[in-house]
Amino acid sequence: MAANLTVEHRNTPDKEAFALPIDNDRKYLVIADLHSILFELNACIDAMKGFMHAVHKHVGQPITATQRIRMINSWMEAKGINHGWFRQLDSARNFVAHQGAFYLAFDTSATQWDLLMVKQDIKVFDDPKTYVRFSDVEKIMAGFSACRMAMQTHLISLLDQAD
Repeated sequence: MAANLTVEHRNTPDKEAFALPIDNDRKYLVIADLHSILFELNACIDAMKGFMHAVHKHVGQPITATQRIRMINSWMEAKGINHGWFRQLDSARNFVAHQGAFYLAFDTSATQWDLLMVKQDIKVFDDPKTYVRFSDVEKIMAGFSACRMAMQTHLISLLDQAD
């Protein structure tokens, strides 16, 4: 897609850019895949919460939702994981669930380009609340993975102690 990007497609303070024509099938598949990542990750988190509660109950140490949140936050803090990934996931998923599909745009301002999932039809990207960077989705996935590993370690330890 980006291979067809020319100077005419770049927005500058002096010149408004033209939209980059992209094959609809490819564009809609990318949007659908991004939506799927957000929804499936959120669903997995919900299932993991239930599993964590079930294991704690099974070993005779039930926990409340508040205790679970404190535990998870302490794992993230101990591992130096920024808590922001969870809010970003929640915000992006809620946008798709309650407001609509993302537009796609490229941020070509840095050496490493980034795909933007834009929440409204805008031409100036000066408010990060109006879009989600693909690199942020990667951070969300990394945060989830790190928390999953910490939870797995915790639950294995809990089950080992119960024997």
